[in-house]
Amino acid sequence: MRKTLSFIILIFSSCFFFTSCNVYRDFFQNNNCDDCPLWHHESEWECTNPDITFFVYEEPKDENSSYWPSGVIEYQGEQYYFTLEFDYLRTIYFVPSEKDTMKKKHYCVPEKLYFSGICIYSEDQFTVEIDKNTDSIFDGKYDTILFTKVEAEQNE
Repeated sequence: MRKTLSFIILIFSSCFFFTSCNVYRDFFQNNNCDDCPLWHHESEWECTNPDITFFVYEEPKDENSSYWPSGVIEYQGEQYYFTLEFDYLRTIYFVPSEKDTMKKKHYCVPEKLYFSGICIYSEDQFTVEIDKNTDSIFDGKYDTILFTKVEAEQNE
């Protein structure tokens, strides 16, 4: 009887743990991660205020190439080249890189950033809520920025 009771308590505890303790539950319920730019291969994304453009590549073609999206920030007459990295599709990192980013490999949570933020996705666009503690370009001017997918006709 004691073993049966222990087993029942273990089952109920496990069910409670797996159904109520998901730290990302609220994020994934309110955020359609299927719309993350990473899943839109060969696409271009732009933000007009500030001026930021990035391109999502096809899968890597060899060991020297990367599939991380890369682009450029044009702000106050300067150009800042970056690669994007995502942490569980929730946090986005704008990592400084050279102009030819396809030859570099990057990994999440880099040491140096232009800025990072929390992503909120919707169809063909997403918003980044900028983390002011990581902002090394805009001096706190922007709280959020909006990226929109550039239509195929505009790419040609």
